[in-house]
Formats: sequence, C-alpha cells, structure tokens
Amino acid sequence: MPGTELRQKAVRGLKLASAATAGKSVLDIVAQLALARMLLPEHFGVFATAQALTGFVSCFTDFAGLKFLIRRKVLDDRAASTIFWFELLLGLIVAGAWFFGAAPVLTALGKPDQIVFAQVLGLWIVAERFMLPRAIHDHAMRFGPVNIAMFAGVVAGSAVLLGSAAAGLGPWTFVAGLIARTIVTSGWLWRAARFVPRLTFDAGIVRELLPFGAPLMATTAITFAYTNIDYIIVGTLLGDRLLGVYYASYRYPHYLIQFNIILNSVVFPAFARADDNEQIARGLRYVTRYAGAIAFPAMIAMWMEGRAIVDWLLGDPEKWAGALFPFQMFTTLAALRLTFTHWGHVFVVRGNTRPLLNAALFNLPAIAVGTWLGARHFGVEGAAVAVTAISFGTIAYCCFVVMKRELDYSYLDALAPVLRASAVSLAVFLALRFLTPDTDAWAFVRLLCGGAAYAIAFQALCGGEMKRLYRNRA
Repeated sequence: MPGTELRQKAVRGLKLASAATAGKSVLDIVAQLALARMLLPEHFGVFATAQALTGFVSCFTDFAGLKFLIRRKVLDDRAASTIFWFELLLGLIVAGAWFFGAAPVLTALGKPDQIVFAQVLGLWIVAERFMLPRAIHDHAMRFGPVNIAMFAGVVAGSAVLLGSAAAGLGPWTFVAGLIARTIVTSGWLWRAARFVPRLTFDAGIVRELLPFGAPLMATTAITFAYTNIDYIIVGTLLGDRLLGVYYASYRYPHYLIQFNIILNSVVFPAFARADDNEQIARGLRYVTRYAGAIAFPAMIAMWMEGRAIVDWLLGDPEKWAGALFPFQMFTTLAALRLTFTHWGHVFVVRGNTRPLLNAALFNLPAIAVGTWLGARHFGVEGAAVAVTAISFGTIAYCCFVVMKRELDYSYLDALAPVLRASAVSLAVFLALRFLTPDTDAWAFVRLLCGGAAYAIAFQALCGGEMKRLYRNRA
C-alpha cells in the first residue's frame, strides 16, 4: 500500500481507537475501582489463581488465527471459515480437558475449594473463539466496528460486574463480568461483519497456518505463563489475601496497557501493509513516542505521589495495606511495556516469530525463580521487584540488541522529547514536594502542576509534529 494512503488510514484508525478506548477505559476503570471497595482482597486472590490457570490453558486454542488472516493479501470466506472452525474445535477440546483437569491441579496447589470456580471460568475459553470477525475488520482497516464492539462489551461487562458484586457474589463477580463482556463484544463483531462461516474446511489453509501459528501459540503460552506464574507462587507462599493485594497492585497500573490495545489494533495491520523498512521505522517512531508520552507521566506521578494515588484508587488503606510499593513497581513496568513492546510486530509481520519465543523462554524460568525468592524473603514487595526487573531487562535486550539486527531504528531518538518533558515534570514535582506539606490536598495540587509542566514541555518540544500527524500530513 502506498505510504501516504497507509499513513492516513492508520492515523484515522488511531484517532477513532483513541476516542473509543478513552471512553471505554474510563468506564472500565471506574467499575474495577468500585470493586476494590465492594469486594475483599481475598476475592481478588481467588480470581487471580483461577484466571492464571484457565488463561494458560486457553493459550493452546490460539494459533494466532486473527494475525494469520490479517496478514494475508486477500482474505476470502474460505480462509476465514476454515480458521474459525479449526480454532472453535480446539476451544471445545481444551475447555473439556480443563473441566476434568482443574480438580487435580487445584488440589495439588492446596485449593480444592476453588475447583468449581475454575471449571466454570473455563466457559470463557470457548467464548473467546468467537472473536474471529475482528480479523475481517482489521484486514480492511475498518476500526470503527471493532471499537464499538469493545465499548459495548465493556458496558455490558461493567454492568454485570457491579450488579454481581452488589448481590454479594464475591469472586464469582469476576467470572460473570468476563463472560458477559466477551459474549457482547463478539456478538457485535459478528453483526457488523455480516460474516456467516461456511461449512468448509481447507486442510491446505491449516497447513499454512501451523508453521506461522505454532511458534506464536508457544510464545503466547510461555508469555502468559511468565506473566501469571507469579500469582500462583505468591498465592501458594503468602495466601489469598496477600495475593489479592499483589494482584490489584499489578492489575490497576496495567490499565495503561489499554492504550497498547489501541495502538496494536492499528499498528499491526498498518505494519502488515508497509512496503519497506522506512515505512515501518517511521511508524514505529510515532507509536513509540505516542505511547511514551502517555506512559512516562503516569510513572513519574506514581513515584512522586503514590501514597495519595493508591488511597484514592483503592479506598480503605487498612484493607489494602501493603499495596503502595508493588503499585509503584508495577506502574513502572506497565509504563515501560506500553512504550517498548511494539518491537514484536516488526518480526511478526515478516513471519519471523522466533525472537518472541526466545524472549518468552528466558522470562519464564527467570521470573519463576525471581518471584519465589522475592516472595519467600521479602513478601509481595520482593516479588514485585523481581518481576519488574526481569521483565524490563528482557524488553531492553530485545529492543536495543535483537531488533537492531532487523531494523535500523533508535528508541532514544524517538523518546527524546518524552524524556526531556519528563525531566521538567520531575523537577517541578521535587520542588513542590520540598515547598509544600505532605497532605492529600497538596498532593492533588502537585499532580496538577507536574502534569501541566509535562504537557507544556512536550507541546513545546514536538507539538507541531503531533499536530501534523493528527492531520495526516506527517
């Protein structure tokens, strides 16, 4: 696709996705923060264990069929139908296996009371297989229906979450909300795509999918394992209450990754249509700067005013005692992931998924050992430090070493305005902390001033470029 047309479609998609996700994220965050006041940390801990195990099992149903379809030059009904039936069959098989396998696994972990909970959560494995029409929209770079569907899913899921919590369903609240969100989102996607899968199955398409999807499936499974194994370890060593504190401290900062979902919905289809390395490098520069511009202020604010922010977000400080430092560490990790993890798209669009698998293979044992040592000796704080340090070490190696072999690109150049604006904001925060008392009211004032300093500095450094990009002329 010509560079100008590709850029215009990508930017239009980014505008739409940004607007839709801003509204969706606000609604989602409000609902989730209400749960922190309505439920106990133990309820979060129960869900964290079941979600980690069920989510890992569900990875074996996903051969990256959506990405496989998006990257095809021509997408026809035969290919879409074949991928749909193939992944749905896998979903039914894996969900059935998990129904019978949940009992021995949870018994071995000393949590036999959670068996039925995990079995019911397995319904989500099948529900997720109905998200395939998203590939049809993304292939055509029609981002409107996707964002409407996601927003509708959040509305439905949030309503079910709050209703279930108010009804006193405890950890079952999370299961009801997750399944409701998935069903509504997929239903809207099917309605908008007007796609009816044909009763056909092309073995040749499956043979084409397997060498592309199998490494990605393995990578996804290993990545999910290393990003969730800490829940199993923390829950086993420290119990459900502290696991709930740890889970909330990880989950809420990672709402920053909602912006990554926006970017991924546009970036991968755009990269897949790029004609040369120059287009990819230019797109990666914009997306890195856009992500960093959002991520770095959040990270600075959490370290400068974390106590007040965590109390505002979670409510009762006694109920959520011990959440502050893990919250700060995981805000840092979420910000760095948001900024740097688009490197993987460069490899995936070229069909080279091995670097992603290698990174995941390193992270899994490293994080397992690090979390165990950290939690055993220093509690949730030690586990948070270990997970953050190991995860970012891997990201840094992939971005600054591995990707340099594939693409001539400088992250430091892309992030230069973000780093300078962050330095200005940090200086304002430090000056105000020295001059003002440590109260919640003054914390709010400092956040306003630090945020304003960042916005003014960033606008002065690259506001013109972002304006041209927004108008499709960059």
